Amino acid sequence: QYESMSKELQQRREECLQLKTMLADKTITTHHIAKESYGGIDNLVNEDNELQLAYKTQKDLNRLLQTQLDKTERNLKSKEAEWAEDLKRLKEENDHQQKIIMESLSLGSDAKPDVILQNEIGRLISENV
Repeated sequence: QYESMSKELQQRREECLQLKTMLADKTITTHHIAKESYGGIDNLVNEDNELQLAYKTQKDLNRLLQTQLDKTERNLKSKEAEWAEDLKRLKEENDHQQKIIMESLSLGSDAKPDVILQNEIGRLISENV
């Protein structure tokens, strides 16, 4: 049991050493890139918490954009509902007009003016209400 624990401890140490090496390489690479970006003066990197300020600004900008997107989506959904209601109303009105036309075509020539006048009066009343 002692040997297995010793082996596991040795493996953990090797893993830690590998991770530390990877972290050091990554840090050196990042530091090198930052140093090149600031003209070789590495003291300017993150001066005055510049990176934190940039991160906070980016977060605020993302939040603002998300708010605007949500508002636009809500407006679009309300417009879509209005348009659906208008479409439904127009379809009903169209069906009614088609019914009136079919009735007037099926009637004799004597009754047509009376039916047309009745329907026109009904249409005007419904438009004014």
